[in-house]
Amino acid sequence: MVQSGIDPYALDHEPDPDPYLDWVFTAFGRLSTCRSIGMAAGHIPWTAIIQYAGSCGIDDEDEVDDFVDLIMAMDGEYLRSKQNEESSTP
Repeated sequence: MVQSGIDPYALDHEPDPDPYLDWVFTAFGRLSTCRSIGMAAGHIPWTAIIQYAGSCGIDDEDEVDDFVDLIMAMDGEYLRSKQNEESSTP
């Protein structure tokens, strides 16, 4: 591995995943069911994100804003990757 340029120490000492990020990925998966589907997948509606945050007990305005920003950023990357997949398919 060392000869290949891979640091085995880094592989053996990966950081533990942040539990908050696990929760956010779960939220993203659930919220993805709210997107409209037509000729292509649409964005997750802002209203669905706000409603989800409220149902999880997030009521601090700054936390809600952070959650919305994070989900919308993830959604943008997801849609961008789907668009790239579709454009590379013959």
